[in-house]
Amino acid sequence: MTNSIAFESEVLDKDMIISGNLSGVFNIAINKKDFDTDTYLYQIQPDGKSSLLSTHIVRASYAKNNEKRQLLEPNKLEQIPINNSYFMSRKIEKGSKLLLLVGVNKTPYWQVNYGSGKDVSDETIKDSGEPMEIKWYNDSYVEIPVYKD
Repeated sequence: MTNSIAFESEVLDKDMIISGNLSGVFNIAINKKDFDTDTYLYQIQPDGKSSLLSTHIVRASYAKNNEKRQLLEPNKLEQIPINNSYFMSRKIEKGSKLLLLVGVNKTPYWQVNYGSGKDVSDETIKDSGEPMEIKWYNDSYVEIPVYKD
């Protein structure tokens, strides 16, 4: 996941229960009409082992309405909602950390979105044009569903 930014929590000083879905908003500006985001939440245990807790992958043009494609306007501030992530429910032990990776999905296991605005199934690298540039605004956020007694 070389196309990701990593956010790591402090070491937890007590156990925590997480139950629900990731949610939030990415505030971005991109020089393309579309892209695919990916978000991964991991638990890093005190011994260094990691466990995937939840993922969220979305094509930006379908993030607001998964039935109707809405292309982004290049270089304009856009909000990409985070919803419909994989449900998680887990006790995170004291001494663990949470690691959140946020980025652009460009893995060979998924259809590559070059951002031209054409149907992604019909796009080729020739449609990509200039390199993709994304500005991630610092008022973006991800909410982790922490259970409180």
